[in-house]
Amino acid sequence: MRLAVDANVFVSALISPQGTSGALVRRLIEDDRTTFVVSPETMDELKHTLAYPKTQKSLKQSRRDLERFLASVEMVSEQVDEAFSVAGLECRDPGDLKYLFIAVVGRAEFLVSGDKDLLVLGNVEGIPIVTPVQLLAQIGGR
Repeated sequence: MRLAVDANVFVSALISPQGTSGALVRRLIEDDRTTFVVSPETMDELKHTLAYPKTQKSLKQSRRDLERFLASVEMVSEQVDEAFSVAGLECRDPGDLKYLFIAVVGRAEFLVSGDKDLLVLGNVEGIPIVTPVQLLAQIGGR
């Protein structure tokens, strides 16, 4: 399954490993049929978000554990060529356009996010934008 995943889902998975995002991300990383579609910009956002002092206070993982997590994500990821552009993509938060972009260019089956600015769109060029709960239900629950 090809997925574009918002950084907020990965961060939620790390903050609450037993929560829905944690269960989903763990399951996806362990499934050899999963490919995360990423770009340098989305991976940078994830790394920067994990480094925020506010995020650091909520994380229970060591720096080494975080590095292993990022390596696990990168191992099952395919990087999208940022030279492409997709005309007509719009979002309330221009900072979220990168996720619409990777979903379309990377031919994702789903864009997974907890961000209301993305979820309100419902889909992007026929690619469903879903929450972690919705994707877990789609792939068979916890």
